[in-house]
Amino acid sequence: MGSTSPPSLNGNGQEDKPLHIVMLPWLAMGHIYPYFEVAKVLAQKGHSVTFINSPKNIDRMPKLPKALNHSSTW
Repeated sequence: MGSTSPPSLNGNGQEDKPLHIVMLPWLAMGHIYPYFEVAKVLAQKGHSVTFINSPKNIDRMPKLPKALNHSSTW
């Protein structure tokens, strides 16, 4: 039988809930790539991430790892 861990509590004694984070980096690739890396870390921690940018820039970005597709919106 698998063990379940207790809910994570924040400093106020309340349960932490996943966030929905919207990211809108400056429209230059030198800004977009670092935001993309931050978005991946946030998604790995269980948060939902929406990344807003131009279609042209989104097409130029690296593909999102399959394990994170459920938590991010392009």
